[in-house]
Amino acid sequence: MLRHPSASGLMEGGFVFYGGLITGPLGYLLGCKIARCHPRDFTNIFAFVIPFIHAFGRIGCFCAGCCYGIPYSGPFALHYKAPVSDAPLNTGLFPVQLTEALLLFIFAFVILWLLFTKIRAADHPLFAYYMIYYSVVRFMLEFLRYDSARGFIWIFSISQWISMILFIVGLAIITIKILHKGRQVK
Repeated sequence: MLRHPSASGLMEGGFVFYGGLITGPLGYLLGCKIARCHPRDFTNIFAFVIPFIHAFGRIGCFCAGCCYGIPYSGPFALHYKAPVSDAPLNTGLFPVQLTEALLLFIFAFVILWLLFTKIRAADHPLFAYYMIYYSVVRFMLEFLRYDSARGFIWIFSISQWISMILFIVGLAIITIKILHKGRQVK
């Protein structure tokens, strides 16, 4: 399986980040219930941890040759020379995995900076900001992906549909927080 991951089925469905992002909070809420802590206590920390770790995952995608980009001959074009995945060999590809990793690292360190500044993190739903940021990044980068595992419904990939849903959920969380804060001020 490790020598030929694409032939073994390891690289097909189920290894999508969104599956973890959607089911992870359910496990988190269950863990909070068991530990008897308030879920709000750690969500802002996860706003840093999740994109930070996810960035390393995208570097892993680059090394494995999965989630590769569209044919591209510009600066930083990637050329896979060994058949480690289904990536086309000896063809310039857009470095979509590394682009996503860079954007995730940037966001993670912005969140880290916010957590260490004088803002009251409890007043800011940083995880909701992450949901919005990542949904926009992922939606746009999906146009630059070229691997066959995308799966489409109408004109958008499944990940783009999930991005739209997460964008709306993140926006709803922020809106509710703002409205709730406005009621407390009155």
